[in-house]
Amino acid sequence: MMYKWKFTEFDKQDSLKLEWQGFSPFLADLLASRKIVDEKDVSRFFSKDLGSLAQPSEMKGMLGCTERLKKAISDKEKVLVYGDYDVDGVCASAIILLFLKLCGVDAYYFIPNRIEDGYGISADSAKRVLEENPSLVVSVDCGISALEAVDIFNDNNVDIIITDHHIPGTELPNTKYILNPHLTGESPFQFLCGAGTAFKFVWGTAQKISKATKVLPEFRTLLMELLPLATLATIADMVPLVHENRTIATAGLKILGGHKLYPGLRALKKVAAISDKEQLTSFDVGFKIGPRLNAAGRIEDAATALQLLTTDSEDKARELAEYLDEQNKIRQDYCKRTVKEAVKIIESSFDLNSLKSIVVYRVDWHKGIIGIVASKLVNLYHRPTIVLTKNSDGTWSGSARSINDFHIKNALDECSEMLLKHGGHKGAAGLTLKEESLEKFAVKFNEIAQRELTEDDLVKTLLIDSIISHKMLTLQTVYQIKELEPFGEANRKPLFLSKNLQMIHAKTVGKENLHLKMTFLSKNGHNISAIGFGMGERLSEIKENPIVDIIFSPEENIWRNNVSLDLHIKDFRVSKV
Repeated sequence: MMYKWKFTEFDKQDSLKLEWQGFSPFLADLLASRKIVDEKDVSRFFSKDLGSLAQPSEMKGMLGCTERLKKAISDKEKVLVYGDYDVDGVCASAIILLFLKLCGVDAYYFIPNRIEDGYGISADSAKRVLEENPSLVVSVDCGISALEAVDIFNDNNVDIIITDHHIPGTELPNTKYILNPHLTGESPFQFLCGAGTAFKFVWGTAQKISKATKVLPEFRTLLMELLPLATLATIADMVPLVHENRTIATAGLKILGGHKLYPGLRALKKVAAISDKEQLTSFDVGFKIGPRLNAAGRIEDAATALQLLTTDSEDKARELAEYLDEQNKIRQDYCKRTVKEAVKIIESSFDLNSLKSIVVYRVDWHKGIIGIVASKLVNLYHRPTIVLTKNSDGTWSGSARSINDFHIKNALDECSEMLLKHGGHKGAAGLTLKEESLEKFAVKFNEIAQRELTEDDLVKTLLIDSIISHKMLTLQTVYQIKELEPFGEANRKPLFLSKNLQMIHAKTVGKENLHLKMTFLSKNGHNISAIGFGMGERLSEIKENPIVDIIFSPEENIWRNNVSLDLHIKDFRVSKV
């Protein structure tokens, strides 16, 4: 893929202010580019103190929701937790269930099936929930748009507490018990995920039961045990790692590096081969733990992941973690095969010189993985992409993923007359339509992309934080960068440019020779190891032009107790000497 190279823009005076606060010029530039300049913002960014978290009572709706749950606990009511099938929904469900268990409530749960039920609380799933005869339903990570389902609960005298972080519509469900960060407006809570919202909810309820801001010791212990679940969801759901989320993620990652965890989390770390790490990173969560938890809901039943997170049994946890590990391998195989099939269709049937979007479909693709496939196709072609597969009722459902310059939800709104249903946000969405609408929809969608996007928009941008001199290609630079962790949404991992590096060795490595392993000689005479993942096909290019400029992230490489610098290359160009 071709890339545009672009430097982040920031006010140099902001960087100087940060140097006056005691930061090195290198870190000062990185913070300034992220608009973290004022002492208050800097203090909040680097704070690892859970005491800096806002009180739950500051969230709109918290008082009524905690009162209702407290009543259910006191009266030993039958409570059902209605979750969702992704990491956020499963972790949020576990948070509520484990809290209720400590309170002596034998709660039930319902996790919709991604393929059969779809997202959220539908009228059909509400009726199935009523078969359990609950007096109270607590939704997590969904429910804010479940108008019809809530009316069904009301008609059957069942209360529902909705805890959801998705943006509310113009009409709210008919319940007085709603907890949604967006309803509080500009606040510390506005970026919370579903599990973060659930964590605040159980914290607030614990305060209500404790009759004090400082909760009873058993609740404090539980909250610290639940924090890693909120951390997993916060990172895996890709909500911005700022404000409350950064504090939750930082503290939770530290706890996840230890051994005082629920059996399920320990078992997950083991199958993900990160048990020996004292400090987990957002990469460990996003690419090792998260996909295994997600695999259950994508391939079969997300309830398996919830059982793993809530079990007390070490043996059961090991069994379930190994099962999820196998499911994740199946998911990877499905994704790899489907991407290959999609690429074959695109390369043989699409004129990418004239199309600024991709709508690709096939009857037998697995519905659980088409969102991942759409994301991978966006990475390959850098165009708004929709991947669809056929449902058992003859309709087609799809997942849409976008690029920065294209609001995919707005584009689907323009096509609404062709769609049976759709929803989402700027970067991702879902949709369902009839088979006879497929071709007409693809044409209309591309017309919108043609109107909204320029040719320049279709070239992916690598955002460079700064130029690094050869003398800064050291582990000390890596350790400075680590001070900005955890990285994620709204706090991306920094990328740097280094010029005129001489390649002295290059070869392809890995399965199918996909990756490019290189050694560079810096101007100060040091050999530097580097790897370009997925860049194996560029071997001849760098051998023909061994003096290059590189964009990279510097990494710490630990092998057999030896620590060395490793550059992860994102792109390279021939140097203009």
